[in-house]
Amino acid sequence: MSYYKLQYSAIRYVVFVLLIFVFSCKSNNTLKPAPAFNAQNAYNHIITQVNFGPRHPQSAGHDSVVNWITTTLSKLNCKLHIQTGTVTLWDSSKITIKNITAQLYPDQKKRLLFFTHYDTRKYSDQETDSIKQVMPLIGANDGASGVAVLLEMARIISDKYPGIGVDFIFFDAEDQGPPKYLNNSNLNLWCLGSHYWSDNMPDKNYRPIQGIGVDMVAEKNTVFYMEDHSRHFSTNYLNKIWDLANSLNYGQYFSYEFASPVFNDHAIISQKAKIRSLLIIGYQNPKKFTQNWHTQNDNLGIIDTNTIKACGQTLIHLVYSYN
Repeated sequence: MSYYKLQYSAIRYVVFVLLIFVFSCKSNNTLKPAPAFNAQNAYNHIITQVNFGPRHPQSAGHDSVVNWITTTLSKLNCKLHIQTGTVTLWDSSKITIKNITAQLYPDQKKRLLFFTHYDTRKYSDQETDSIKQVMPLIGANDGASGVAVLLEMARIISDKYPGIGVDFIFFDAEDQGPPKYLNNSNLNLWCLGSHYWSDNMPDKNYRPIQGIGVDMVAEKNTVFYMEDHSRHFSTNYLNKIWDLANSLNYGQYFSYEFASPVFNDHAIISQKAKIRSLLIIGYQNPKKFTQNWHTQNDNLGIIDTNTIKACGQTLIHLVYSYN
């Protein structure tokens, strides 16, 4: 064997050993035992919400979903808090909103925060048909899916102590910004529930380890790219979650490719409440949501339990990685 072949073989050997070390460390760090996430339970939660009809503020469906979420959580021994407030919409009208907070193991100082929005959009303004544009959404994916994942997580965590406290916030009025056809680009007219919560925090000293938002996490053929605001606010945790998902063989859902920024509740929580937060949200490609977003096609027909499972199981493993 020549010197050059020996040198090359030695380098390959060192690289091989280093790769084994890296992957063994990652496996030991991320794949601790965790309960199974039941995607069918979460899917049933989506069905329940869709059956309430559109769930924008001041609708009958909105009242129904608030009662259902609070009733479901009350059965899980959660410490519940409903924050009621008044916010101003893009058309200067005022509405009453309700943010729902649930805490499991409230005495624990080390805590993780998960959040989503439960309202659905009042306008299908991504439709090309002007008649459909003013119709409210049923919101199977955009609205119901985040709620479904968090409720199933709460059930699991209430049954088995994960070693830390876990909080859930269900925000109102995230999706009530001005219709697209008005060309009003004021981002402060969106995410009104998280704006209100951040301005009126029930506990000014509340500082969880990390905030994690979930939205549109149940559609077929969707991909969770690394959203740009999340990369800015929470790089370490973004990598942690994506590494965990890939270790669980959910790489087809969790792509390391960066995606366009999304103005969602996580941006408000990070900037206003000073709680670093990230967002898990479904894309069609890194620069575009799916073609069903804010259209009448956001119904049960686009939902896939495999997508739900990938998101929910990854987050359950994250929670139980603190044991």
